[in-house]
Amino acid sequence: MVDTEHFQSSFMQQVLDYEPDKQSDRYDNPAARYRAYKESVMRDLENLLNNRSRLNSAELLEAGELLLTYGVTDFAHINIAALSGREALRRKILDAIRTNEPRLSDIRVALLDKQDDPNRLGFRIEAKLRVYTDAEPVIISASFEPARKQFNFQSEVR
Repeated sequence: MVDTEHFQSSFMQQVLDYEPDKQSDRYDNPAARYRAYKESVMRDLENLLNNRSRLNSAELLEAGELLLTYGVTDFAHINIAALSGREALRRKILDAIRTNEPRLSDIRVALLDKQDDPNRLGFRIEAKLRVYTDAEPVIISASFEPARKQFNFQSEVR
């Protein structure tokens, strides 16, 4: 059973006041807070994958500079038409998520073999969404469009 009484909004949701004239915030029921929590994780994950870090995350983690590792390590030099290049991109995605998204655990990233569109590279991200003491399995079907250098994905909660 998921404890929905203690969901915390994302940082930006806490900082922004959409109704500054009111002295108190409106009440959101626990189910709505839970949905908002999952949506914020997916939004943050999409932002993470669509940002580029030009710095080596392993070196920065040792130095305690986590903020500088935000994003997928730059992969402009990788030939993603080759299997080795796609595998390198898969590892970079996995490293970026493990380093920057603490709300996900047991993360696995796989290349999708069957491609509907030759101009897209498909991935499947499986993880467990941490919800305090519980974890809910999530599957994210991601695609990378090399021409736009952008990731798009759809989450599917089991």
